[in-house]
Amino acid sequence: MNQKIVLNAEFKYNSNLPVRFILSSLKLIFLISLCFSFMSCIAYSNPELINLKISTPSIQRPFQIDWIGFAKYPKEKELLKQTFVEMGITESKQSIEILEIMLEEREVFYDYPALHFGNFVLSFISGTAIPFHTITEHSVSIRVRGLNGIKFESESVLVLNQWRGILLVPLTPFFWPSLEFKRILELEVKKIMCEYEKKI
Repeated sequence: MNQKIVLNAEFKYNSNLPVRFILSSLKLIFLISLCFSFMSCIAYSNPELINLKISTPSIQRPFQIDWIGFAKYPKEKELLKQTFVEMGITESKQSIEILEIMLEEREVFYDYPALHFGNFVLSFISGTAIPFHTITEHSVSIRVRGLNGIKFESESVLVLNQWRGILLVPLTPFFWPSLEFKRILELEVKKIMCEYEKKI
């Protein structure tokens, strides 16, 4: 009798093994897909900048260049340095003109916070099969100072819409957020410097 009870207990335990294995496997698959999908992100910018092409202005002047807010953006700084070189801008500590360029991340306020939160919950529950939408905003300002004060000043806002989801993996190489951010940053700087070119 005792042997029969032991056998039944062993059978009951073993019968639960496949269920536990399936549940643990599903958990693992869910976590892996969640981590992977959140790295699968695409981004697009202001609609008017998507296909915009701007010719490089010709400034041909030396400046003292003051980079403000670029501590977290070293790659973007190097990109803009090269862009300035293409414009004919040279960096000189002896110049009487100072070119200030400031990059600042802005706080984002969603028009419908409850809808944004609901999108996050649905995306999390679905393992990001339903993509999650976020927005980042930055302001880029350029100011030119001379002996008599500010000679030129302009500011633009960069808006980047980002979608994260496992279904977006095929698009990731073409719309990677950091690449899109650098592209629109360079475009906006060129736009601002085109305005400056008209005033000199």
